[in-house]
Amino acid sequence: MRRRNEVVQLAITGPVLGVMDEPFGAETIYLQPGDTLVLATDGLTEVRNRAGEQLSGQGAMELIERARPGAQQLADELAAAVRARGGNRARDDLAILAIRVLDGEAAGA
Repeated sequence: MRRRNEVVQLAITGPVLGVMDEPFGAETIYLQPGDTLVLATDGLTEVRNRAGEQLSGQGAMELIERARPGAQQLADELAAAVRARGGNRARDDLAILAIRVLDGEAAGA
C-alpha cells in the first residue's frame, strides 16, 4: 500500500489462494484519499536481472514508491520495469492490480 510518500507491505493473512485448505486470517485497513493499493503476482518480485538476482519484495516496494501516482501509470511502470529487468523476456506470469482512492474533488473533475 502506498500512502503519501511511503510504501508499506501489508501482513500476509493466509496461504496462497486455492493451494491449501487452511483458514485465512483477516486484517482491516482503511484506505484514505490518495492511497494506492497494489496487488501483484510473484512475477513482479521474482523477475531476475542478467546476473540472476531477483527483484525481491523490497525492490518491488521501491519501484512502487518511485512510480507516478495514477493507478494505471503505476501498473504500466511496474510492468515496464519487469520487462526491462528480464531482458524483455517473460519467464513468469505477471498480473498487477493497482487501486487508487480518489478524493471527492478529484472524482468529480
